[in-house]
Amino acid sequence: MKNIILLLSLIFVVSCASTGTKTNPDSVKYTKGSRAIAKKDVSSWTKCQTPKEGKDWKNWVDVTNSCVKKGDWAKVRKNAGLMLEHFPVSPWGAYFYSLEAYELQHYDRAEWMIEKALSMSGEAGIFYFQKAKILQAKQEEGIARQAYIRAFELDNSLSEAAAYLAVLSFKDQDYDRVLNYLNAVDEDQKDESLWVVEMESARATKDFKKALNASSFLVSKYTKNFKYQLRHAQVLEEIPEKRKEALQAYKKIHKSLKNGSLRNKFDVNLPDKINSLQNAIAKAEAEAAASENDKAK
Repeated sequence: MKNIILLLSLIFVVSCASTGTKTNPDSVKYTKGSRAIAKKDVSSWTKCQTPKEGKDWKNWVDVTNSCVKKGDWAKVRKNAGLMLEHFPVSPWGAYFYSLEAYELQHYDRAEWMIEKALSMSGEAGIFYFQKAKILQAKQEEGIARQAYIRAFELDNSLSEAAAYLAVLSFKDQDYDRVLNYLNAVDEDQKDESLWVVEMESARATKDFKKALNASSFLVSKYTKNFKYQLRHAQVLEEIPEKRKEALQAYKKIHKSLKNGSLRNKFDVNLPDKINSLQNAIAKAEAEAAASENDKAK
């Protein structure tokens, strides 16, 4: 998935909290009951502006989210400063300052501000996610990974964090963990690399139904990719009741290679594969028929 500013793909929904004031010492309430949701689930966006005097902190968060989505970083910075002034115990001003600094690649300032937000909010997944992205940008991969893990532990709707952790787990060959993380990523949010990670991880754990779902997507979208076509046939072959489909898939690949619509980038002898699979299918059918005859006697 593209490493984008969080609020370009997510917004923060705030619920179960009361209005904040300058004198309220309980800053944790500003994030209680909050979680990230996919942008596609949002029916409309508030206009990017500076809220009028007297608006509560939730309105400020909503409006400033819209400024992030619009990419109006000058307004984000202005609103962040005013939020710190009007709601000094709220972490949101520091958070939006961090987003703006991250966008400008001022990573030290971005980290400083998100640490301030975290110190004020206690445990909030969205803030740990911002911290993780900053640390990743600073190439501090080890502690970035821990921040991603903490973000996802606190808010399992953070699909971008789940995707990042899935890729890292794939590199570790921890395939069960890969699939657990990918369960938190909607299919329409997966890019090509995540589909490949899911296909290979599912195949490694012998979850052939999930592997087939991923390989089917890849061959339908990338019709001229020999590797995906071949892997799809291999996944089909590993499912006994789909071996005939696998045979047809191998034959189709072989035909495509002969007419030049696919290029064989791997040392795969398809005629031998087709012949051996035909023999295996014939043998299995003969054994099944013999078994039925024995039962009938």
